[in-house]
Amino acid sequence: ILAQGGELAYSLPQCSTFLGMAKLTMLAFLAAMVLAEGRLLAPPGKTDKAATASPVDADDQIADLSAQIAAAEGQVQMAAKDAGVPADDDDKPAWEPHCKPET
Repeated sequence: ILAQGGELAYSLPQCSTFLGMAKLTMLAFLAAMVLAEGRLLAPPGKTDKAATASPVDADDQIADLSAQIAAAEGQVQMAAKDAGVPADDDDKPAWEPHCKPET
């Protein structure tokens, strides 16, 4: 689409088609954003126990999870003992420097 003299010339139908597509793209984008925001801001469903838990239920869940972690740590220690893995010494650091400190 070159006009005389080598300049670009846009016809009115091409511009209106572009503007129409731009409007449709913006409308689709805005619709997607509204739907996404609505979904993210929607109240939790009645079947969503974690989201609808009361503070008392949350404390019970924390205590239950802490008990499960303690039981799992005990199982790991027993399995390590059965496998002959040396126990970690909490007093001894995992890494000791081999260089003497400068004086």
